[in-house]
Amino acid sequence: MRQTPEEKALLDDALTALSGLLPKQLPMKAKPSREGLYLRISKHTSFRLLVRPGWLSNAAELRQPEPGTVLVVPYVGESQGAQLRAQGFCYLDRAGNAWLSDAAHELAILILGRARPQVATQAAGGQLFSRNGLRLLYALLLESQLVREPYRAIAARAGLPTATVGRALLSLQSQDYLRQEKPRRLLRLTELRRRWIDAYGETLRPKLVAGRYRWLEPERARNGWQQVPLPAGTRWGGEPAAHLLLDGYLLPLDFTLYTTAPRGELMGTMRLIPDPNGRVQVLVPFEEPPTETPLPNCVSPLLAYADLILSGDPRNQEVAAMLAEQYLK
Repeated sequence: MRQTPEEKALLDDALTALSGLLPKQLPMKAKPSREGLYLRISKHTSFRLLVRPGWLSNAAELRQPEPGTVLVVPYVGESQGAQLRAQGFCYLDRAGNAWLSDAAHELAILILGRARPQVATQAAGGQLFSRNGLRLLYALLLESQLVREPYRAIAARAGLPTATVGRALLSLQSQDYLRQEKPRRLLRLTELRRRWIDAYGETLRPKLVAGRYRWLEPERARNGWQQVPLPAGTRWGGEPAAHLLLDGYLLPLDFTLYTTAPRGELMGTMRLIPDPNGRVQVLVPFEEPPTETPLPNCVSPLLAYADLILSGDPRNQEVAAMLAEQYLK
């Protein structure tokens, strides 16, 4: 699969940073293959690179990786790095922070404490992948025919100024995602969706997190959460949304809620207890609920799909593909 500009920029930065920190006795080279992209260090050690520009920076949400896999992400702080190493993850970030250890224990590289680098947003799409640009793209990806409407109508639907819509559509055109001839038409939708998810996960979603909770009755996580009343302005995302949208195919382990309800009402109605390590993550919606969704108690399939992809859980990747096949064609 072709790399997105965000993936390529992240990988280039991370490999450049790492190469400047390794001693000459450890030459490195990245090589593509049919199975993916690999990093060879010295003559005998090779790692498979998994590039995730939109990683949510929460090690607790990741599942066990395949041996020899290195997670390439924007930034890993010291506490996050400790969590990743404890869970058996190798990683590399844009600053050069890294933990690389092969299965035979012949090579171990640990680099930590490097500051988060400043990255120019223009390289990742400028206006198109700013907060407002992401909101507009979300509306267009939900309803691809919307791009044919006048700027004022698009702005009203996305809740944005008309000038913002104009600039973002010009950016889409300059990157060959939009054909301006009437009627306007979005191009390369699958790639555009991938770029939206990566940018959403890296720049917007972390700002929406309002806390973590656990169930007052733990058995609710296995049976009965579907019957829990939702306060007004609350919808399921991620794994529970996939469970409901796919007729019970996925049994949720982690629960995502998007809500505008006050904290006290949410806790009282759903019987939740604040817990920084809890399995219920609460986020503030970044958009008005779509006028039409398959299920009124779930976010759109697009947003549920993004939650699954950004979780980093291989099980969720499979379910995300099923969700896309059924709802995102």
